[in-house]
Amino acid sequence: MGVGTAKDNNLIQNILYGDACGYLKDKENLCKELANYQQKAGLVNLLSNLESSIQLIYSKFVNSDRALETLLDLQVEASNEISVPVSLVVQVVNNLIAEELNRDFERIISNSQSLNVALNAVMLVLIVAETLIIHFLIIRKLKWKETQFKRILWLFLASVVLPNFILKSDIMKVSNSTFNSFCDNTL
Repeated sequence: MGVGTAKDNNLIQNILYGDACGYLKDKENLCKELANYQQKAGLVNLLSNLESSIQLIYSKFVNSDRALETLLDLQVEASNEISVPVSLVVQVVNNLIAEELNRDFERIISNSQSLNVALNAVMLVLIVAETLIIHFLIIRKLKWKETQFKRILWLFLASVVLPNFILKSDIMKVSNSTFNSFCDNTL
């Protein structure tokens, strides 16, 4: 029931550092072009190549004469070199990673819910066990001792109990107010 991370996920690792283009069947040629036709290019390489393309176009812009025709040519080149690869390759690969992360997250949530149910069941069993232990080992013995104490108090004669404040108050406590009339008359 181990919880994996993106680092442990082979699909994500392969997309990031292995062969991202292999997951783009219908756009594999465009991806290979963005990867400068490397054998296997991960998303990290694709983004690095994209950054180089952006810097190259920016450099061309800075060094251009800024004539309308030159700017239009740069716009077309930027669209071909940046916009299309971003929308058709990088975005799709990012979506694949996001879907895989969602699946990982759903597995983590499912495992956590299962663990919560198991922990709740264990806690319930422990609470029931503690309750039974407390009842049978402590409360039952205390009730038995109280019953013994009541029996011993009943053995005393009234002439001994009534003048003795401590014995009289103990009898009043254990008798559940049966002897209230004695208490009121003798005080």
